[in-house]
Amino acid sequence: MPKTRGRSHTTLTKTADKVMRIIKDIDGIKMIAPGEIAARRSRSQRITIVHTRAGCELQITGNGIQKLAVHTTSPHVCQEIVARLQHHKDVAHFIHSQRRRQPGT
Repeated sequence: MPKTRGRSHTTLTKTADKVMRIIKDIDGIKMIAPGEIAARRSRSQRITIVHTRAGCELQITGNGIQKLAVHTTSPHVCQEIVARLQHHKDVAHFIHSQRRRQPGT
C-alpha cells in the first residue's frame, strides 16, 4: 500500500474517498497526496487524469472539486489507474477524460 502524504491536510471529499479506495491497492504507486478542495458545485461528476512526469494528478468533480496527486514508479501504472477507474462500478458512470502536462508545453 502506498504511503499517504500529509498530516494535517487529509480531508477527502466523498467522491475522492471512493477513488482513493479503488486505486490504493495498485502496485507501482509510491504516494497519494490529497490536494486542495474547491467548494464549487457541479452537475456532472467527472474524473480528469492529468499525466505528469511524476505520475498523474486526478481532478475529481462531484461534491466540490479535489485534486489527488499520484506518484508512480512508471507511466504504465497511470494507464492501469485509468482502466480500473473506467471499469469500477462505483465510478464507471463518471465522465472520464485525460490530458498531459509536461514541462515546456
